[in-house]
Amino acid sequence: MILFLIQEAIAFIFGTKLTLLAKNIIKEYQIDGHTKFWIEQIADFLNNSNIYIFIGAFILFLILSFLNCLDKKSNSKLQNILELNTLPKLKNNYFERREEQEIIQKVLKSNIIQIFGISGIGKSELAKKIAITLKNNFTKIIWVNGDDLKNTEPTLSSIHVEAFDTKINVENYLKSKKILLILDNFNSNIKTIETEFISSNENNSICLITSLQKDLNTKKTYKLNYLPDNLSYKILGIKDKISEKVVNYCKGYPLILQLIRSAIDANEYTWSEISLIIDNESLSQFDDDRNNKLAIRILKKLLETMHSELEIINIINSQTVAKGFLENLLDIPSIKKLEKRSIIESRKHYFYIHQIILDSINNSITQPNIDTYYKKLENFLVNGNDNKTSEYYNLLFTNNQHLDYIYNQLEYTNNLKKIILYSKVQARDIEQGIWYLEEIKKYDLSENTKLNILLEIEKIEIELSDAKHKYSYKENDKYIEISKEKIAYLEDKLSKINSEDIQTYLEHHIGKIYKNIKEYNKALSLFYGVIKKDNNANYSRLQIARIYTWYLYTEENKPKLDKVIHELLDNKKQWEEESLSILLATYELISENKLEKYRNKYIVNQLDYFKKNLFYSLHFGFEQPYELLAKLSNHLAYNKTNDFLEICAELPFPAQINTNKKIRYAFAVIQAAYYKILKDNNLKQTLIKDAFINAEMYFKDLKLNDYQRGYFIDLYINAGKWDAADKLIKQNKQKNTFYYQKVCKIKRGKKLYCEALKNINLAIKDINKTPKFKRYLNAIYHDKAEVLYEAEKYEKALLSLKKAIELLKSNGNDNNLLEKWSNKLSMWQYNANKLKIHNKYLERNSLP
Repeated sequence: MILFLIQEAIAFIFGTKLTLLAKNIIKEYQIDGHTKFWIEQIADFLNNSNIYIFIGAFILFLILSFLNCLDKKSNSKLQNILELNTLPKLKNNYFERREEQEIIQKVLKSNIIQIFGISGIGKSELAKKIAITLKNNFTKIIWVNGDDLKNTEPTLSSIHVEAFDTKINVENYLKSKKILLILDNFNSNIKTIETEFISSNENNSICLITSLQKDLNTKKTYKLNYLPDNLSYKILGIKDKISEKVVNYCKGYPLILQLIRSAIDANEYTWSEISLIIDNESLSQFDDDRNNKLAIRILKKLLETMHSELEIINIINSQTVAKGFLENLLDIPSIKKLEKRSIIESRKHYFYIHQIILDSINNSITQPNIDTYYKKLENFLVNGNDNKTSEYYNLLFTNNQHLDYIYNQLEYTNNLKKIILYSKVQARDIEQGIWYLEEIKKYDLSENTKLNILLEIEKIEIELSDAKHKYSYKENDKYIEISKEKIAYLEDKLSKINSEDIQTYLEHHIGKIYKNIKEYNKALSLFYGVIKKDNNANYSRLQIARIYTWYLYTEENKPKLDKVIHELLDNKKQWEEESLSILLATYELISENKLEKYRNKYIVNQLDYFKKNLFYSLHFGFEQPYELLAKLSNHLAYNKTNDFLEICAELPFPAQINTNKKIRYAFAVIQAAYYKILKDNNLKQTLIKDAFINAEMYFKDLKLNDYQRGYFIDLYINAGKWDAADKLIKQNKQKNTFYYQKVCKIKRGKKLYCEALKNINLAIKDINKTPKFKRYLNAIYHDKAEVLYEAEKYEKALLSLKKAIELLKSNGNDNNLLEKWSNKLSMWQYNANKLKIHNKYLERNSLP
């Protein structure tokens, strides 16, 4: 770097500006983003200072070194969000194949290659090994397992929908980083993926695809054949007459060779027994699928020692099994045995089973003991229904098809069917309420068992949600009447129940209904009663915090609110064992501006812990984490810019965005904030463009109320699309402070300063009538100052900006903004004074 700077300085010593030197540095070292922006700004400043170019070059070197240090720190922060390398581990006895270097040479020329061959031939292991060889050349390695995808036609815009190992937005990575992308076991839509990869690949990234068949042209494909004999012997760990027979029979098929080796190492087979299986005449007749038949024979022997373990895999019948669930069904030694025998492979959140192994197990076990499994499943779900653990949600999302299958097999009189239904309700998309309502009605819930009460409560909540949507705005009395009928019904149930456990559930949910019809004292009495009976009832604490924040936020109640929030958030250990959804809901509550001190303490000042919980929750695919991030987006974008940029870069595309309106809206809000911060910091144009497109597309797809439309209008204002913003704001029914403020910005953008001033004055008039909005008055005066300054009313502009600064100081929270506005005031005063001097000069020297 030093030599380069000296060389450039000498080359440009005669009359060359430092800005040209900076451009050469940026080009030579491929600098972009924040670093590029600051180097350009600093070079411009140094150039205007008229210092010697050598001194300027040296200063640039020091600054670059500092920024490089910051980049390293930023990269270490990124590690806290997701692991740098998402590669599954290589199997212990992997041996290097000659094809590795051939494929590497081929992919370095074309940037994308499809490795194809029959199932079990070793494509995945080879892709892992190539990735390990190349990994130091890339910012990140991304592994996507095609077996996890629910999309029948995957594309780069849908890969991130359902990768259980880690969920990432692949297109964002391709446009912002140099990555190594491995798409393992992708067998459809390969041509589309190729096209999208080429169009998104802006940083010389590489894509490896493994498939069963060839889809791309010959220059971009590689057919993987059977292993050569020497590698087959290495896997088996022996070379003699019997191993020669095995190698001749298996024809270099690595999956089966590994299965044989594992069975031998575990002392479940001897080499002589393997030889006898191969000699079996009925087996040797099958040329096309002889390895499958051999796998079945080997696994049949394992049934003698591992029957219960293989039986569970057979019943679940999925290539991916939720990790915590399988670990609950089996003990750790059993899990280790399955891994050692190459039956399962451990991933981040699940265990993976190769399709050939799964098929062989299913062929070996035809009459599993389903009743025993049902009891284990029931115990797991009952515990999960009570505690809402992360392992519970992992099962609901990872193996939902398995649960659906069992649910459809059972009669409505079966208690497990009822338990599964209640579990499914906990992970339901809110827009599917009608299906669940009709399904619950099919059960006999007359007996006052805990499960029946829970299902009745869910039924009532769905009914009240529908009633609220139908009546609360136009016929609120009707909604209250229906709610009180439900309260009377539940109170009657409560009077007939002796179980304290069930009583607390009923009391909590009766309290929620009282809260929704604004009878807060009755609600609080019930919630505090629940906590008295069960000190771990954080679900009731959350409701108390909501009441004191949303409805009874008074000086008298602030100490009560403070107590309950600290009880919810101070004990981190409890969140490792209890419901993550309550933690996220509490985070969402304290993201309100009025709870700023809690937001700073528990989110801003504990951001790594917050991000860890946020990204873990995104794995499960429901809307809550997106809604939380949407609520925090503007605050994090302004106060924690780098962290917010990292979060957005890693943010998965929501799996249910096309069916869930709440997710669609939340994602649009996040993308709008992302767009603004990218644009304000002059970051990569492709990212700016994509963020705008995402936000606009999903806003347009929704029927927005005035408040929600405000975010859409802000998007157009930030993009300078004044006509679009003007057209959109005319749809607003309510004219309040923020309406007038937005109109002011639009008119200012159109340089209609009289109309802009008229509207900002209306905003000031309106805000003075609404005490709860007084904290925003500083921003209103700042906008007024901007209009006046652009209209060249400099004295009035200075007065408005001073007023804005005074109001900001009285709020006493935002030192960064205070500094920014104070600097602006100094600059405006300087410019105004210069203009005065200039005008006086013109007056003195003007002709008579």
